[in-house]
This record gives sequence, C-alpha cells and structure tokens, in this order.
Amino acid sequence: IAQHGDRHPKTEFCEAWSQPRLNGTPFNHLLGQHIESRRAHSEITNDAERLRERITALERTLDATRAQLRSHIDRAKSLDLDFNLAAKIHRTLLPQPLHNDRIEVDVRYVPFEKVGGDYCQVRFCDKDTCYITMCDVVGHGVQGALLATRISSEVRHWILEGQPPRK
Repeated sequence: IAQHGDRHPKTEFCEAWSQPRLNGTPFNHLLGQHIESRRAHSEITNDAERLRERITALERTLDATRAQLRSHIDRAKSLDLDFNLAAKIHRTLLPQPLHNDRIEVDVRYVPFEKVGGDYCQVRFCDKDTCYITMCDVVGHGVQGALLATRISSEVRHWILEGQPPRK
C-alpha cells in the first residue's frame, strides 16, 4: 500500500476489493456514471440540435405560407374590385323605368351574388310593339352574367332585325 503522501487524500484503496474509491464510491461506478452522464448530455445536445433544425424549417414554411396568404389576399381584393365593376356593368343592362300611355315597366334586380345570370329588357321596335324579355340563366356568378349578357345581345339583335316574338 502506498504511503499517505503518495496518493490523493480522499482516495483510499481497499485491498479486499482491490478497487480505488473516492469518498467511499468505487471509481468504476463513478466512471460509469460519468460516461452515462456524457451520453445523456450528448443525446440531449443532439435532440436540441434536431429541434433547432425543425424549428428553422417550420419558420421557413411559415414565412412561405404568410407570403402565399398575402398574395391570396391581394388577389381576393383585386377580384372583389373586378366583381364590383362587373356588378355595376350588369346593372346598366337593366332597363330604366318606362312610363307611357299604354304600359308602365319598372325593374327591380336583386342578385343572389354580386353578379348573376338574370336580365330583363324592354324595347319598342315600333309604336305598337313592345318586347319585354326576361332571362334567368342557370348558374350564378360571372359565368351566368356573361351568358345572360350574350343572350341579351342576341335578343336585341333579333328585335332590331324585326324578328317576331317567340318563347
């Protein structure tokens, strides 16, 4: 056994077990605890790095999603302006109130959407003949409004050509 001066004061050597000890705990046990602690620290460090990478990826995805959302909002605003303009144009196709000694016509238009597939027109081709046409196109929105406008144009053309009324 080494002399007291040759070894650390808190280290003792037990001949019965032949294991060095520190404050009564075998070095092998302390070394095992240290190694496990380092492994756990390494795993925690790796987990933290993976989480940081995942957070960074999610932040990039969130930024891209925000940019897409801003783009969609801008597009929606633009479409809303277009729909408002289309609704104004569509309303100009409706006849103004008509009052004469033989007939009175007033039109009220309440679309289901901003624009729709309904229209009405009142036209005199001569003093004795009044054409009142009404149309309700199947469908709503821009498609219905465009089709109704096309039909209105055709009917107006037939009236100007003197075509007889028909269903």
